[in-house]
Amino acid sequence: EQRDGTAGRGQDRLVYLSGARHSSGGASVMQYLRKLTTMGSAGPRTRRGVRGVIFDMDGTLTVPVLDFVKMRKEVGVALGRDIGRADMLKEVEAEECEDRRQAALEAIRIVEREGHEKMKLARDVRAVCDFLDERNIPRAILTRNSKESLDYFHDRLPAIPKFHPAVSRDCGFLPKPHPDALEHISTQVWGFSTNEVLMVGDSAKDDVRAGRRAGAITVLLGGEAERKDLPDEEHEPHFRIKDLTEFRNLLEENFELLADEGEAVEVGQEK
Repeated sequence: EQRDGTAGRGQDRLVYLSGARHSSGGASVMQYLRKLTTMGSAGPRTRRGVRGVIFDMDGTLTVPVLDFVKMRKEVGVALGRDIGRADMLKEVEAEECEDRRQAALEAIRIVEREGHEKMKLARDVRAVCDFLDERNIPRAILTRNSKESLDYFHDRLPAIPKFHPAVSRDCGFLPKPHPDALEHISTQVWGFSTNEVLMVGDSAKDDVRAGRRAGAITVLLGGEAERKDLPDEEHEPHFRIKDLTEFRNLLEENFELLADEGEAVEVGQEK
């Protein structure tokens, strides 16, 4: 999710609880980058325990369709200034004029609503959800989208239990890359240490940085997973994958799933 900020003012700090492999053409680059992030100097990393998975929504659980160029332009018009490449939500929150601030928020919502009509689940979302649910591994959403967009997404899940908790930008937390909401989900809602939680998303600047700041294990997918020019270590994920289709393979190769108060479940093992 490549959106840019902060939550609305005066809102309570509450969590909103709503209710394969590559083709040969791109394989070499992804295999090289994946090797860099999954191997240490002494070989493969030790399998780590995982108790929960937090997903970004737009661009991770859904195919990216939001027109951010238009959104950025309309926000600039509402604020009466060119915001360039600055974080949109942060620019909106910093606006002192309440009328302009509200107009900018509405501009964001309008572009998001336009995206609703084109919303499409990413490949293998259901398979990933079933895989985690069968092993009693909780899954959550942490998104910079609105609650309205989050509701729209949940209403269109094909017979999949909702993500819980599901946290939008309207929940009162500082948005990603701030780690507050991720830490809250992990420690307060689930009761887990953040180093036993995976943060999965398509944005190095938002998802990976939030995960790293919270001490979570970070997984970057999509186009940014192919980048070799990420700015610094805070943007560098622990793992890179092409898409959710590879997620099970990642779990099988690198993690031990821990469910039911610490019961270890090997991937593929019947409970």
